Amino acid sequence: MPFRFTSSALPGHVFTGRIDRVSESIDPNTHTVRARGTVANPHRLLKAEMYVDVEIPGHRSAAASVPARAVFLLGEKHYAFVEETPGTFVRHEVRVAAEQDARVLVTGGLRAGQRVVTDGSILLQQLLD
Repeated sequence: MPFRFTSSALPGHVFTGRIDRVSESIDPNTHTVRARGTVANPHRLLKAEMYVDVEIPGHRSAAASVPARAVFLLGEKHYAFVEETPGTFVRHEVRVAAEQDARVLVTGGLRAGQRVVTDGSILLQQLLD
């Protein structure tokens, strides 16, 4: 199966390859799945054990996505502000996956249809401190 991927260690580069094998289990600590594939690496940019964000053409995640600027890191956790009622915002812890094209996949902590703050999240957080 073909795939494409990026790495935050190599901004601006998009690589392609072919998936040869996928692990049958999810790592409980990192929430990742190991996969083995074949990739051309003529310039030796890619190194063993690099973390990458993989996209499989034609396959979409069931996770929701929000603009990347809607999610912020506080300590070791990710958060987003959700509009509970007009003008009332509540900070929600969210679980995030890959970021691509200025959007973040949110795998937990938000429900479909919830409105999130996309500009001013940091200001709202400072007001809470």
